[in-house]
This record gives sequence, C-alpha cells and structure tokens, in this order.
Amino acid sequence: MARTPPSSPEAERSVLGAMLSSESALLEGIETLQESDFYLMEHRKIFRAMLRLFERKANVDPITLADELEREGVLEQIGGRAYISTLMDSVISPSLIQEHANLVQEKSIYRRVIEVTDTILAEAYKEERSADDLLEFAENRIFEIRQGRIRREFVHVGEVGEKVFKNIESLSSDPKAVPGVRTGYRDLDELVMGFREGNMIVLASRPSVGKTSFMLNIHYHLSAGDSKVPTAIFTLETGLEELVTRFLSMVARVDSRKIYTGRLSRNDLARLADAVSVLKKAPIFLDATPAISLTELKAKARRIVRDEGVKLISIDYMQLIRGPKSENRQIEVTIVSQSLKAMARELGIPVLVLSQLSRGLERREDATPRLSDLRESGSIEQDADIVIFLHRPEIYAESLATRNIVEVHVSKNRNGPTGKTRLTFIKEFTRFESYTEEEMVDYSDFGEDLSF
Repeated sequence: MARTPPSSPEAERSVLGAMLSSESALLEGIETLQESDFYLMEHRKIFRAMLRLFERKANVDPITLADELEREGVLEQIGGRAYISTLMDSVISPSLIQEHANLVQEKSIYRRVIEVTDTILAEAYKEERSADDLLEFAENRIFEIRQGRIRREFVHVGEVGEKVFKNIESLSSDPKAVPGVRTGYRDLDELVMGFREGNMIVLASRPSVGKTSFMLNIHYHLSAGDSKVPTAIFTLETGLEELVTRFLSMVARVDSRKIYTGRLSRNDLARLADAVSVLKKAPIFLDATPAISLTELKAKARRIVRDEGVKLISIDYMQLIRGPKSENRQIEVTIVSQSLKAMARELGIPVLVLSQLSRGLERREDATPRLSDLRESGSIEQDADIVIFLHRPEIYAESLATRNIVEVHVSKNRNGPTGKTRLTFIKEFTRFESYTEEEMVDYSDFGEDLSF
C-alpha cells in the first residue's frame, strides 16, 4: 500500500491566506518558499499566480488573484473564488506566517529526500555506475537539497559595525596581535595580517621548492604551540606515513634521509620519541583520500570543523581534487577553485590551498613566480584572497648568498599590501625558520652524518 508523502495542507492554506492579507507576510512567503514546496497542486498554482502579480508590481489580494487565475484559465481548477475565500478564513494571524512557512518547507524537504532516495535506490539496483560514482551521485543529490535551503538575511550595518569594533578593541589592546590566524612567521604575519576567516589563501611554487613543508610548519606552529589550535590537512599527493615522517623530521630536527633508511643514532631515536609525544598532543587532523571528489572534501571539511572546532584547513594540492566532469580541464579547475572559496566563506575559517605553477617560468631569465604562472586556470588568481609564491633562487643560480634562502612573495593580498619576505629553509629537516643576516648555522651538529 502506497504511503501518502509528508505534507500539511492546513499550513499551506494558512501561508497563502496570510500572503493575501498582509504585504509583510507576502514578502516573507516569497523569500522563504518556492512553488515546489507546496504539496497540493492547486496551492502551487495559487502561489505561482501571486509571484506573477508581485513581479508586475500589482496588488496581491483575493480579487486580483482570482482575476489572474481566471486569465490563466485555472481558476476553476483550484476551486474558484470560493476556495480563495477559504484561504482567508484559514489565517490565524499573519504574524504566524514564518512558523507555518517553516512547516511547509520542512514537509517539502521530507518529500524531496524521499524522491532523491528513490532515485539513488534505482541507480543502485541498475548497477551501471561504479561504487565511487554512485556515492558521489548520492552525495551531490543530498547536497543539492541542503544548498537549496540556505537562506541569507539582510543584516543591519550597525550590528556588523559593533562586531568589527570589538575586534578592533581586542587588537588595540595587544600590539603584537594580528586579525587572522598566525602562520608563525612574524614578517609574513605582519605583511598579510594573518590568515583571515573566510579567506582562501593560495600557496604555490614549482616542485621541490618546499610548499608542502611550509604548510606543515604553519600547522605545527598553530597546533603544537601553547594555543593548541585545531587544524586539518587534506593530503592528496602524500600518504599519511610519509607526511607524518616529515612532521617528525621537522620537530625532532633529525635528517629525513636517516629516518627513511633507519640508520639512526640513539640521540636521533630519543629526539624522535620526544617528537612523537609532541604530535600526540597536537590537534592536527589528516585525511589522505587519493583523488578525493570535491563533494566528499566539502562534506569532510564541514564535519571536522563542526566536530573538532578546526580553525585552518589546508589542501595539498588543488589540481588533484576531482571536480565535476567537464569538457576541459580548465573549466574543472575553475569550478574547484570557486567551490573552495565558497567553502571558506561558509565555514568561516581560512582555507590554505596549495597549487602547482606552470613550467613556463623556468624558461624565463627571471624565474621569480608571477600570478600568470598559476596553472590551468585564471580563476585561481581571481578567487584567492591571498596568493603566496615560494621561490628558491639557489635552484636556478647556486651561490653562498642564496644558500638555504626561500623568498616568500605575497603577490596578491585583497586586504592589504603585497611584498616579499625571506625565510631560511633547512631541507634536511623540512623546516622553515625566520631569516637572519647572520652567518648560517651548521645543522650537522644535530645528528651524525649519513653517507649514501
């Protein structure tokens, strides 16, 4: 026996009646509901007629509504003028429209979930899709329901002004404070003023320059320090064990080559054991799903922010995210870039996205990265709030003056200046440290040399 889909005809009548009796209720109903939210077909036709009147800037009342329905030839289908009168009688109070509209919308969501579930079941029974494709299909259909229900209200400028002023007061009380999440590098923090809520920050370089290591250093500074800020990393290119090995090398100051070969001194093992203890206490959460879909990444990001209070998400790297199938790669990367920016705003946290650079820069005499070098899509530059390039001059022209130096170029900064700063990169430990003009430290004292 077929079951009747969820609905509330009484609430539907009350909403339509309130919209006919009050202009404020009319606006509330139009903002909250869609035609498909109504279960009864006659109510959909009435709501559609109201929208047409509203769009023509005509009065919306029982008389104009009846005339509009008659002009469309559907007045008798909805029960005639008598039924419109019953709508007016169904109104308890126009002020209750929001409560009743929410009930109508809730029933609509139930029906939509049932429809989507039936579609997913039908696709599963066909067995024509791969399991991964079916899961992505199911996630997309459910996500579309949620996205269709996101409602943004106008906010008075004064309310926002009060919030901004509180932040200003907080910053003014601490001369060293920055408005965003700190990277742990003073010169960079002063330049970009930290990574701000809702911002998408793109970190890009050519391979082997150190962008993944730089990302790990930022997470370590945030999560392993006194503040213990929860952070999360999506690592699409590097496996979990390799990534944590880099963390251990960085924290313990043990040459990563020794770790990979197991040729370690007692002192190295002791420092690594201490590093493991440090990482156990650090709220850093890792996901190493290879070729993760955009939908799955966003779902996991929402969950980790909700459950663990994560304040920074990093993605290594953008071009490995599997976006919606498109006719060309550039459109796919554009969709991924725009979606990550929207995700940052939705979650209200900074999202650090690593990206590749085109090989073209290596054919130039000056190999310093430019915004035009961002690979596969100009949308990355457009969507990003901050674009940071890492450049190691010693790769292109070895000299003592540039040894272990990494230039950090802030080439786009939506909320501040652009500029350049320098860091010292200790490759053996995958570690970045503040740059100093003083003589370079010999880091070989931290462990025995290993011959290859």
